[in-house]
Amino acid sequence: MASEPSPETLISPLKLSEIDKDGSFYGDSVKKTPEEPPKSVSKKAAKKEAVKAERLKKKQEMAASAAPVDEADPLASHYGDIPLKELQSKEISGQAWTEVKSLSDEFKDKEILIRGQAQTIRAVSKNMAFIVVRERGFTVQCVFTVAPGFVSKQMVKFVTGLSRESYIDVYGVVSVPGMEIKGTSQQLHVD
Repeated sequence: MASEPSPETLISPLKLSEIDKDGSFYGDSVKKTPEEPPKSVSKKAAKKEAVKAERLKKKQEMAASAAPVDEADPLASHYGDIPLKELQSKEISGQAWTEVKSLSDEFKDKEILIRGQAQTIRAVSKNMAFIVVRERGFTVQCVFTVAPGFVSKQMVKFVTGLSRESYIDVYGVVSVPGMEIKGTSQQLHVD
């Protein structure tokens, strides 16, 4: 009869390298977690947290101060998007439209209403913007300058945010510039 192995031979001696530092064997799924009280935060970590908190506070202050204060614009009814139904109106509105090609010196200091596409839009500052309006190959430069009761800062901001080739209606006063405007066919400003 064959002899059975002794219990001592079934247990292989463990090498020291097979035992973890915490006393468990490699491959054990259950790790022993020591019951230690949480360590106090080091001075360096506390300083980092203070710097992070300060940066966050500064960031929030900057965001609050940079947020535009949207005050009610009394001229909001003078500009904005027109619904497509109104743009393609079938009814006669009674408004006298002036064609861009007919603009000349005789319109100086007269109020006109033109419709065209915004060919070029350029902001000079928060208080001034230029738009070149095109109608059937003829162009005229329109100047938007902040003026109480006529043009507000919000209007200038709206104008500079328009996309090129947008259809726009401009109601303004014609003026003759002191020097030649190189980018337009009609040598007039609509203010």
